[in-house]
Amino acid sequence: MKNRVVFYLPKGALFEATAYYCDLIKSAVKNIEEINEVLYAESIDEIHSEDIVVTIRINDPFIVSGKCRKVIHWFQGVAPEERIMMGKGSLYSRFAATKYFLMELILLRKPVFFFFVSQAMKEHYAKKYKTDLNERSAIMPCYNIPLNIDSFMVEGKYSTASFVYAGGILNWQCVRESLEVYKAFKQYCPKATFTILTKDSGRANKLIKEVDVSGVFVKFVPLESLQEELGKYKYGFILRKNHIVNKVSTPTKMNSYLSAGVIPIYTTAVADFDRNIDLGNFELKFDSLNVDSIVTKLLEFEEKSIDCNLIFQTFKKVFQQYYDDVKHIEMIRGKLKHYLAV
Repeated sequence: MKNRVVFYLPKGALFEATAYYCDLIKSAVKNIEEINEVLYAESIDEIHSEDIVVTIRINDPFIVSGKCRKVIHWFQGVAPEERIMMGKGSLYSRFAATKYFLMELILLRKPVFFFFVSQAMKEHYAKKYKTDLNERSAIMPCYNIPLNIDSFMVEGKYSTASFVYAGGILNWQCVRESLEVYKAFKQYCPKATFTILTKDSGRANKLIKEVDVSGVFVKFVPLESLQEELGKYKYGFILRKNHIVNKVSTPTKMNSYLSAGVIPIYTTAVADFDRNIDLGNFELKFDSLNVDSIVTKLLEFEEKSIDCNLIFQTFKKVFQQYYDDVKHIEMIRGKLKHYLAV
């Protein structure tokens, strides 16, 4: 029998971060002796009955399960809770959440191997659906950018209070709260600047007007130039509210900031970052979104002189322990080898 692992990835399923995640799984699978072939497939017709199929969207395990031997599924988020949060609890969002709840319930009862993006996500599913996932799951955070030493050596980078935010302008991304922190900080440090890198300039400018703050620049940078642009800034906002959707996530924004030598301003709402990211003397981590507390710590931090070599070595440890390709590939290989042998 020919053992094939097929990644079922219909058109539109992949973007940069998910592609990197899938490539890491692919690298691990290729190192399993019993596997003869690994490939990506857009169509269900490319799947054979003896295949092991990897899926990354909640609907897809149900599409492929009758067509293949085994399924491996990557949970990218907690779909029911996301629908309610995004729909602000509307009737439609609750109907959608119920549908996803039933899908998760059925899927987690099946003999499927799961990838979770955080320990908190695994614990959430184990508790919510009262199931033991220890022998059929692996945990790997979302990331897609290696550490770039050049970004730490940009002249004047750490001597000016320059803030950046990169991403969308949805409510849960706390851009308004970031603007409020910056506004309060700017009262003490008038030369501070804040740049928002986003496609949604309309929504960003609307928020800036509502918060009534000056010295904020909005611009769009193509994805291929984003890391170079981020390398110009000292601080990066990644504030989140305490909500299960945030608790179980591992936003790639953290990886992007750290790679570019940007000091993240973040909250403990993201449990995996609270557990696994230790920035030592360069840590700007907060238990809440209290503006006064954040600004007080920022002002104290601004008094420090930053050694670019020291901050590079500190961030490098995070990449060696948390964002390490080799470590994750070996872990996945061991877990999947056991699962595929059963």
